[in-house]
Amino acid sequence: MKSMKLRPYILFVLLLVVPMGCADLAVENTNEPDRQKAITQPSDLVSLLGGTTSSVVQMTVEVYAVHVDAMADQTTTTNAYFNFWDFAEQPRLRLNNAPSYSSASVFTSPWSSWNRGISTANTLIAIIENDGTIIEVDGVDVTANVLAGAYFLRGLAEGYIGMTYDQGYVVTPDTDLTTLEYSSYTDVILAAVADMDKAIEIANGAPASFSYSAIAGTANSWNKNEFKDIANSYAAKFLANWARTLAEANDPAHWALVESYANKGIGGSAASSTLTNFIVTSVGPNVLVHNYADWTGYVLSDGAGYLPSDQKIAHLLDPENQPVDYPAADGVVLDPVVSDDARAYYQNYTTTFGFLRADRNRALFTNYWNWRMWAGNNWWEDGYPIPMITGVEMDYIRAEAKVFQGDGAGAAAIMNNTPAGNVAMDLSPFELPQVTLGNDVTENLFLTGGTTFTGSESLADWQWNFLKEYSMELDMMGGYGLQWYMMRRHDLLQPGTALQFAVPGAELGYYGIPQYSFGGAGNESEVGTADGSNSWKNLYSKTSATTSSVNGEVETFAPKMVMPSVVPNTQNEAKIDQ
Repeated sequence: MKSMKLRPYILFVLLLVVPMGCADLAVENTNEPDRQKAITQPSDLVSLLGGTTSSVVQMTVEVYAVHVDAMADQTTTTNAYFNFWDFAEQPRLRLNNAPSYSSASVFTSPWSSWNRGISTANTLIAIIENDGTIIEVDGVDVTANVLAGAYFLRGLAEGYIGMTYDQGYVVTPDTDLTTLEYSSYTDVILAAVADMDKAIEIANGAPASFSYSAIAGTANSWNKNEFKDIANSYAAKFLANWARTLAEANDPAHWALVESYANKGIGGSAASSTLTNFIVTSVGPNVLVHNYADWTGYVLSDGAGYLPSDQKIAHLLDPENQPVDYPAADGVVLDPVVSDDARAYYQNYTTTFGFLRADRNRALFTNYWNWRMWAGNNWWEDGYPIPMITGVEMDYIRAEAKVFQGDGAGAAAIMNNTPAGNVAMDLSPFELPQVTLGNDVTENLFLTGGTTFTGSESLADWQWNFLKEYSMELDMMGGYGLQWYMMRRHDLLQPGTALQFAVPGAELGYYGIPQYSFGGAGNESEVGTADGSNSWKNLYSKTSATTSSVNGEVETFAPKMVMPSVVPNTQNEAKIDQ
């Protein structure tokens, strides 16, 4: 879609929206303090940064991540509640971008929340840079903390918009709104990276006492060097995830840039700190919670998952015995996976199907749900870890960068020192809820795949292994869209799967712009829709078996026979079958 000029007064209202739904896209947020009030009350600026940053972060682990997980065959369902089934159905449905769509908030809420992050950041940047305001709280100058946090906020919001939507806004306090146009996703991501660079520059010039504490919760504070590693990690993440197709991704120079940021990020050779993960600590029950994991890890009373793991996971663990689609014949129940990957333990096997309905599409059935991330049906607790970027994700990005630059040996050296090889993920000092609740021990939830990489792997081999690691090791550990973003840049999505979202239909209608969307069977030749040329369902046949297991034995992963032992509290959203 071509760039379009917007009427400035409408844009101003749009950027001050409340992220509730399509009806609110043009509703001004009256909670935004005006500039003069904020100047006379510096603590309001700190609160404004904290509140908006927490909202933007929360949106990356909200229930809306379930819908893109379904498009990536990460989770499966035939449940029509919140239109989950629309996103899991196959052959794929076209995304319904109409304002009248009953779940239009799937598109409008992330867009609104992230754009509000940009608006708030611009307010703060203007107050400090343009007005020359010094912010002191209790006699301490925190101007650099707020300014770096504002650029980080704007970069974070821009990055997620650029990774998710086909276009978005690149707007600063000095932008001439009379000439403002939508920018392509690539330009939005480049703006996000530039903002992360600026945040790092400000932190570098700040006093040694600089800290980043803009996310709700007293435990959520990082020192200067840790902040720099986090910002560089996001820059690498955004750049790695911008490609919509393999053809677009296949650019060695681009991946050299990705690698340079990743090396300065968490766990990298040029990192500034010893930070191993960017993990946000939850503030329950309603401030900052892993709602995405709460929905995806919910277990029904019959032992079935509410939004269970897609059959893709079983196939990746046991490609010889597990088909890519569940058998269509009534009464057929697949046996447990047989795998030499110890991490199959993370998936709980059950012969009950819960809310999965054969009359809708039995091919969407599964026998598994993610046991590793189960929280006794209640993630709404204070103090739980919410992994935003793990060191393992950064390792996989660094390895993938090597592959795209033709350095198989370098990629193998990295992968052999990850959970794909023989080094388990380290989330210390955090424990997953399973351990905290006494349902399992730490050792069982941090296992390795035991694969030895030689450096001679084919592209299909690398794609198979990256898919397996993102799908299993990083399940619910990287926030919104992680598997969807990765799969599209390798053409691994099913044919007809949308590669991106359109600007929400409610906004298009407000401006009088024609509606458009992506995805749907029969639209495979359309830009923004997966052609299925390298669909994960056909990938195993292309691998050359150049990797080998060193676990030493093959195990059948039978049911754990664990039923929910914790009753969800009143804060937990009702899990409904429709």
